[in-house]
Amino acid sequence: MRRHRSYGVALVVLGCGLMAVGCQGPSPDDFPLTAGPSPTAPVAATPTPLPPPPEMLVVCLAEEPASLYLYADNSVASAVVRQAIYDGPIDFLDFAYQPVILEKLPSLADGDASIVPVPLASGDIYWNPITQLPENLRPGKMYVPSGCENETCMRSFQGGEVQMDQLTADFRLLPGLQWSDGAALTAADSVLSYRLDGASDTPSFKFLYDRTQSYEAVDERTVRWTGIPGFLDAEYPGNFWSPLPSHLMGDLSAGEVLALEEANRAPVGWGPYRMLEWVPGEHILVEKNPLYFRAEEGLPAFDQLLFRFVSGGPEAGVQQLLTSECDVLEEGVLLDGRGQPTPDLLETLTRYVEEDRLSLAASTGTLVTRLDFNLTPVGMPDRPPAHDQRVREAVDLCLDRAALNTDLFVGLGGIPRDGLPPGHPLALTRQTVVHDPAQGSEILSQAGWLDTDGDPATPRLWSGGLGIPAGTPLSFQLTVAQGVAGRSLGQALQRQLEECGIGIELVETSADDLAQPWPDGPVLGRTFDTVVWSWPTLTTPLCEAYAGWEVPSQAQPLGINASGFAQPGYDAECRALLISRPEGQRRLEAVQALQQILALERPGVALAAPPRIVAHASDLCGLAPNPSVLTGLWNLEEVGRGQDCR
Repeated sequence: MRRHRSYGVALVVLGCGLMAVGCQGPSPDDFPLTAGPSPTAPVAATPTPLPPPPEMLVVCLAEEPASLYLYADNSVASAVVRQAIYDGPIDFLDFAYQPVILEKLPSLADGDASIVPVPLASGDIYWNPITQLPENLRPGKMYVPSGCENETCMRSFQGGEVQMDQLTADFRLLPGLQWSDGAALTAADSVLSYRLDGASDTPSFKFLYDRTQSYEAVDERTVRWTGIPGFLDAEYPGNFWSPLPSHLMGDLSAGEVLALEEANRAPVGWGPYRMLEWVPGEHILVEKNPLYFRAEEGLPAFDQLLFRFVSGGPEAGVQQLLTSECDVLEEGVLLDGRGQPTPDLLETLTRYVEEDRLSLAASTGTLVTRLDFNLTPVGMPDRPPAHDQRVREAVDLCLDRAALNTDLFVGLGGIPRDGLPPGHPLALTRQTVVHDPAQGSEILSQAGWLDTDGDPATPRLWSGGLGIPAGTPLSFQLTVAQGVAGRSLGQALQRQLEECGIGIELVETSADDLAQPWPDGPVLGRTFDTVVWSWPTLTTPLCEAYAGWEVPSQAQPLGINASGFAQPGYDAECRALLISRPEGQRRLEAVQALQQILALERPGVALAAPPRIVAHASDLCGLAPNPSVLTGLWNLEEVGRGQDCR
């Protein structure tokens, strides 16, 4: 059993000393001559056994959190520590919401969620289906009438009173929940969190708050969320605000809570552990919470959990795992500066696993890395090569995603198709990814890009026509993120596409530039050729990524569709997805139609679902990274060692 603290035991030895007088033995006068009983020898005292040292788990983080307050720090490091203190309140596993401190999640089928028509008049707040923002209803603005689930039935408001659908959901807490200081956890605590999140002083992302009409306690254990009319949020099972202790913060303003030392450095929670100490620059120590609602299950397995802050990059973290200074490396420790593990590091970790020096827990991630084509570049030729769907199809066929997964992620990643990661519940059942460079080469020849010298290592040349000078080489600039991971992926794509006669010139840019909006960013400013970047996936696919109304421009400077792809059929299905009823048939039909359009048109091609990896000591169990959770250490309470493994 591994120990992380030493305890010394002091043993006191009792003795007896005799003082001699001079150099002689005692005279007969010193003692009576009559023999008596021998003096009793002193008995050594038995030391009181010390209790065993606390069993401790050491988790190493890539950085020190700035704060543990829910609305002050959204870093992964802070989220990991909060998992130990809070647990839930809802987990997002396998792209689906799971209750943790709730009896169940609301659903339309069960009746604890409902959609009802409500009347609205001019000036009322509603969800605008065009801008997808909460706005005041005014004449001329588009709205979704009650019962409408398609773009064709949307209407322009002309005044008077109209009916729109409104979604409501009830969340009921488990009975007997307690904060770690012994106070009861109630619905009022969640309502307090909603209030603090929405305050202007709180530096939080107000997406859900702005689309919420009301959030109120129905009773001691039940809260009710009501969305603004027209906002039929498919993610509504997760619309529960993580509780904050109203018995400690209820009388404070948002600004006062934000400045409160206890809220930032020693928050009270309901999870498996409670705060013990935070030594800046060194560690955060938490201890087992005796009031944890799963304590009767023997959870958590450890008495204490120590979060250490590791500097020096992935190599330093792995070394400290090998020397038992860390039991677990949070996945951020293993990432390079661009947020992905490098191929060399993954190969090293795999070798250590084979040598039984450490273990890896891995899953595919929520991110999908894709290659997007610029179909309508700004200030460039009106018809770039990628404008031809056949060229995009050929690129798709020439890519070997299985080889990418092996070369870049030692087989630990996933192979997505049509924009959704593998395992997503809405992904089409046909997930076969075809790699056929011979067919890709044939399609390029049919499209007018000819292999004139028989050497696949040199780019094909244009045969002439369509305003493109004859002899133009088939070549793209490929924009990738700076760093080893981005460069490795770019070079792998370069090698694969060369086999089909497609030239690739790598252009590295910073992550900040990749996200720079119109008109300054090279990607969202639409001055690129092709780009490799990663996008997240939730329950609902991000169809806006290829929606025509999201093309970045002067009229839409915050648009995210850098490809410039615009197709009426796609836009109609994307609108339907965004306005259709959650859990309804129309929503499923829209998702399937969108995937089919992407498979045919290929404005971008999905390349990989990079893995989520947690490295840990070989005697640990219970670590289970999941594709869709925020942190791979979402279930710290279930991590055990040796005899605690189940």
